[in-house]
Amino acid sequence: MAGAKKKKKPAVNPARGFATTSIASKPRPESEEKPSKDAHAPQTKSVAAGKTSPPVKTPSQHPPQPQLSPEEFERQLEESELQLLVEKHASRAKRDAQRQRSRLETDRRLLRSQADTVNVPKWLPQDLFDHVLDLIEAETRFAASSVSPENAGSGKMPPEEEMIIRLWTLRQTLEAVAFPESRVEAALRHIIEIAPHVASAVKDSIWGLDEALEWLARQCTPDELPSYEIKSKPVVKEPEDLVPEYVATKAKLLTLSRSQAPRKNGVPDIDDETRLETANLEAKLCKIESDVLFDKAMGEHLWKLERPIVEKELAAVRKLYHTSKQEIPKEPAPAADAKPSDGDEVAAEAERVAAELMAENDDDSLDSIGGLFDSLPQHEVDDETGKTATVINSSCGTRLEIRDFGEWSGIQPRRVLEEACRSRDASVRISYEVISDSTWASRHSIDIGWTKAQEPPQDEAESDVKIVADQFRFIFTMVKIATPNPKQSESYIATAALFHIFSGNSREEKVALRLPPVWRDLWNEMNDAKRERLASQDRDAIKSLRTLVRERHDQELEDGVILQGAFRGRSTPKSQDSTENGHVDRKKLTSTGTEEFKKIWADKSSTPKFRAMLESRKQLPMWQFRPRVLEAVEKSQVVIVCGETGCGKSTQVPSFLLEHELSQGKPCKIYCTEPRRISAISLARRVSEELGENKSDLGSSRSLVGYSIRLEANTSRETRLVYATTGIVMRMLESSNDLGEVTHLVLDEVHERSIDSDFLLIVLKRLLIQRKDLKVILMSATVDAERFSTYLGGAPILNVPGRTFPVDVRYLEDAVEITGYSSTSSPNEKMIALDDEANEDDAKGPKNDLAQSLSAYSAKTRATLSQLDEYHIEFDLIVQLISHIATDESLYDYSKAVLVFLPGIADIRTLNDMLLGDPRFSKDWLVYPLHSTIATEDQESAFLVPPPGMRKIVLATNIAETGITIPDVTCVIDTGKHREMRFDEKRQLSRLIDTFISRANAKQRRGRAGRVQNGLCFHMFTKYRHDNLMADQQTPEMLRLSLQDLAIRVKICKIGRIEETLAGALDPPSAKNIRRAIDALIDVRALTTGEELTPLGRQLARLPLDVFLGKLILLGTVFKCLDMAITVAAILSSKSPFSAPFGQRAQADKARMAFRRADSDLLTVYNAYLAWKRVCQSNSGLGKEFQFCRKNFLSQQTLANIEDLKAQLLVSLVDSGFLSLTEEERRALKARRR
Repeated sequence: MAGAKKKKKPAVNPARGFATTSIASKPRPESEEKPSKDAHAPQTKSVAAGKTSPPVKTPSQHPPQPQLSPEEFERQLEESELQLLVEKHASRAKRDAQRQRSRLETDRRLLRSQADTVNVPKWLPQDLFDHVLDLIEAETRFAASSVSPENAGSGKMPPEEEMIIRLWTLRQTLEAVAFPESRVEAALRHIIEIAPHVASAVKDSIWGLDEALEWLARQCTPDELPSYEIKSKPVVKEPEDLVPEYVATKAKLLTLSRSQAPRKNGVPDIDDETRLETANLEAKLCKIESDVLFDKAMGEHLWKLERPIVEKELAAVRKLYHTSKQEIPKEPAPAADAKPSDGDEVAAEAERVAAELMAENDDDSLDSIGGLFDSLPQHEVDDETGKTATVINSSCGTRLEIRDFGEWSGIQPRRVLEEACRSRDASVRISYEVISDSTWASRHSIDIGWTKAQEPPQDEAESDVKIVADQFRFIFTMVKIATPNPKQSESYIATAALFHIFSGNSREEKVALRLPPVWRDLWNEMNDAKRERLASQDRDAIKSLRTLVRERHDQELEDGVILQGAFRGRSTPKSQDSTENGHVDRKKLTSTGTEEFKKIWADKSSTPKFRAMLESRKQLPMWQFRPRVLEAVEKSQVVIVCGETGCGKSTQVPSFLLEHELSQGKPCKIYCTEPRRISAISLARRVSEELGENKSDLGSSRSLVGYSIRLEANTSRETRLVYATTGIVMRMLESSNDLGEVTHLVLDEVHERSIDSDFLLIVLKRLLIQRKDLKVILMSATVDAERFSTYLGGAPILNVPGRTFPVDVRYLEDAVEITGYSSTSSPNEKMIALDDEANEDDAKGPKNDLAQSLSAYSAKTRATLSQLDEYHIEFDLIVQLISHIATDESLYDYSKAVLVFLPGIADIRTLNDMLLGDPRFSKDWLVYPLHSTIATEDQESAFLVPPPGMRKIVLATNIAETGITIPDVTCVIDTGKHREMRFDEKRQLSRLIDTFISRANAKQRRGRAGRVQNGLCFHMFTKYRHDNLMADQQTPEMLRLSLQDLAIRVKICKIGRIEETLAGALDPPSAKNIRRAIDALIDVRALTTGEELTPLGRQLARLPLDVFLGKLILLGTVFKCLDMAITVAAILSSKSPFSAPFGQRAQADKARMAFRRADSDLLTVYNAYLAWKRVCQSNSGLGKEFQFCRKNFLSQQTLANIEDLKAQLLVSLVDSGFLSLTEEERRALKARRR
């Protein structure tokens, strides 16, 4: 009944407990009056509501913040600086360390099993062994000499911040692999000493790790080093007979249950270790009973015989306890006489338990009497925050804070915890226990038992909750905090357990959202405290490392080893990568000297070749605009030159800039971007020739002109004008962000609106604000230059007229009429792809309007046109048309040079084979295919005028539309199609498809026939389609392609958020498309949820594919199945190679099933591709390949497209650096690409 009396004591005089209010060391205003008011308040209001119970104060009541002393202010600044470093680098450093630890563990697991153990002490004498170690130690006394030459670094100390983060990552890695902390600290000091000579981190490693491991191997004793062999967990041998184990376990449980003294009311400590031991014994007992080999009847029988013996021993313990309590012996010697005469182990155990019970009983007595008045609630004011808290201070120094969380509604934390735990383990057991339930303070304990192993939460020294845990049992106990009633304490301990178990897991910590607001605030409070604790540890780690780095820095300054700041800048020239702005580069380039530049130009312009080429250059329309171009560039930062194809803008404008800058003695570096590789190469060679340089000089030190394309950079230090693809300039922006060495940037063919050129405009628009000295010239072949001018802030426009002759324009109906062509195939033989939908345009347009437009043509022509498919290229018609032009007297003059526009390389090959196999073109005709995949040397002849008596046919894609000029073309045959990338909504992938060109494209193509005389153009589509169905302009790629690659580039260039950046485009894509691209990148793990670029994202940025296909290729490279991965990616980027005529769908499906592999459509197509490739490689001729495709209903053209796309993807993979090739393989690939 003592407990009941103790509970009534506060009720006798409630004010007694609150009168002993502790006062802060620094009295605050009204701090003495507030407690006196609270002393007369009811008991239910004495405990603060919420987290604390501070008195309400207006701002005027708060004393002014004391001014910080210089030392305090310096400490605050230092802490802020350290916190900034933590926030900026902590996540990356920890992630890198964890990844490196995983890699080391993987290496240990995989490589150690394959390695042979070399036992050096067995065959090497100990004295010789020690002598070798002494030599190694002597060689490494000087830090720099310990670094091998192949691993030597730059010889310069890394910047301080970078050095600290590198060391921090290294420290976490070494500690994670179980090196002693003292040795890790010494190893870091060693790395700091040799830091200038440590090479940059290689792939899949971190900076300084190899050197640190070598040092640790030399300096650590064998006991300090991690074990070489992987030690598996010790296997506990199961006892052969379970009955003795059962009896022993029951005896231990009985002993533990009887050895606990009665608990007193108040605030006693809970023996969680004993509770955990009891739980483990119970689990062991349950496991024994569930074993099929256990004889339960025998076990119960033996336990009945053993239990009296155990009870007798416990009785002896209790007797010894009472005897000891009455006598209270001063010396332990008399107690020895009280032992049983036999002196067995039972008596010794009894004495030990009795001593524990006495000590515990004495503690309870002291708590119940000495702490009678201490265990009452009191108010304390925090000196720092000024907040008042209700606490209980016991005489033994224990401080217990009482927090009132008030009332709440919603789901109980107990239920949230139970459901969350059951999501991990359906058989989990959760029990609550009240460990203190007084009038003013209640505390709970929670016991969670798992049937599946879990990661135990870590106990924290300063936490209000004590944690005792192993893999199968977690016990959480409130030790420094209590609540006014049991309901709150139960919810508190449930919330605390929920936080300690599930916080830190991004997926599971969302369970906190289900908690009521008051307990959600508690979760957030715990999370903030945990984050602050971790941040404090990180700050301490960075501070210690910074101290070491600065000591090393100061030492170098004292020794005069390095020169700092501006003095270093004067003594050593900066590399290109360290350029900060354009002005620095201009000064660097000026080092050659003004007179030297003038001399270079004087030497170039005085050669006979230059003067001879100058006369031909003056015939171009662009030459007349030379003064206006130079004046506009001098006055404006951005200039737009709009001129028709053939006016000479691509060759002359960069030449004008180069000649003007060198003649003025100014340094310059001019880059001219081209959308295609062949354009960059041909233009560079033409400009080099116009400057009077030899053909072999291009890109050498004897030339001012060079070109830079993928896998090939034909430039030198003396190069001042570089023709490069747009992708090359984009890579330069990704690496330097400011194009520091470039003085003039010329963007050619901006009217094509490629995704690269549009994104380049976004970046340049921002770059022009930083680089005031950078000159940008945009060149377009169409009349939409006003939009570019408005986008770039009203840039001036120069319109240059073209030099063209009239062109006779005819269409498909005219070609059929004059050739008398009739289709040899019936409409039912039209081939369709088995997995593609019909073209939408087939259903468009009234047929009556088309028929009316053909009323002037013969009935045979109308009948033929009704059978023709405009989406299909009639190669036979093209051959007949060229033959007719060459033989008809009225058209003969147009046959000197015929240019045929085709969609892709497969079509070029088909028509090339047909022309070479036709007797009418076997002599007096030259046929030149023109494509970026054909060797450059083979294409040069296409630009030359054929010898007298010879005529030429050039087969080209849209590259000949605006990118390059063939000067002597007199006749153009335009198939009206080109190949472009489109985003396939059905497949959610970008694919290459053949589609009709726009009217603007058609105008550009027919304009190619009027360069030297009146021209002739046949468009292989109807006039009705040209006038009514074709689009005016080609849709910009940014509006029809997936934006995944573009989103990655935004992050690589570090120009802001993705949505905001792309919204600033000339034709911004929809927000829906941008969001879809971002979500796809997050799904494939190229971006984090915070839109930060991952290492995988950096690799995917180098591949011209959707990220899903790019990841497929990267994984194919890793897992040694690259050919299959690239083939599948090419198949998904193309249309299906399976096709069938109308009416033969069943036969086509049967042929397709012959290649079937499981239920995979991709593997089916892959098998068909492999079979086709084997036929092509068997050297059985074109006829065999044709028969194979016809028999199996395969499209020969689509299969060839897949093969070509594979080569392009392989080139991109090599260019990204992810796949390394030998020099011979690289040359072969380069030849194949060009």
